[in-house]
Amino acid sequence: MKLLPILLIIFFNEFKVFGQCISAEKNNLTLGSNPSHLKLTNTSPYSLMVGFNSNLPTLYIGPSNGLNTVGEVGIGTVKTNGFMLNVSGDVRHDRLVIGGDFIPENCALAVLGKIRCSDLEVSNSSNWPDYVFDENYELLTIDQLHAYINKERHLPDVPSKSEINTQRLTQSEMNVLLLKKIEELNLYIIELNDQLKILKDQL
Repeated sequence: MKLLPILLIIFFNEFKVFGQCISAEKNNLTLGSNPSHLKLTNTSPYSLMVGFNSNLPTLYIGPSNGLNTVGEVGIGTVKTNGFMLNVSGDVRHDRLVIGGDFIPENCALAVLGKIRCSDLEVSNSSNWPDYVFDENYELLTIDQLHAYINKERHLPDVPSKSEINTQRLTQSEMNVLLLKKIEELNLYIIELNDQLKILKDQL
């Protein structure tokens, strides 16, 4: 009995079971349950298309290219654009590894390699360094800053190279640190400008 649907597909090119439609032609297979005006059309040889109540497939598996190859997969689309997986729509994933084989437990995304994007939004704004402009903020004098750099070979509050290699630093933490140093630089510029005005007045 299990061979009957297969034989019917071969000889009649279409077989319906309990309102569902299975069609096979040009060495492809289509599974779906659709009104006539929403019929799935699969024109790609050696492929599988699955969809219900739509003319678009929920799942598309494209053809392989022979020995030791696999087909590309589309979800919500038949256009894989050369990718192994192409999804048309939103995707939710708790944890994802790209390019590697390990993800730390406290990470949702681990990428081995470069990341290229047109924009990046960091929403963590805790400890934003507006306090640098408070009147009671203790800014190092330029002499103190000079002495610290000569001794430590890095800026105050900024981790050294060896510390970064062991402790790591998040993007939001680095942004806060860099902004803090920019704000301190502005204070030094204002201080030097005030001193320059005094010297000009004395001329």
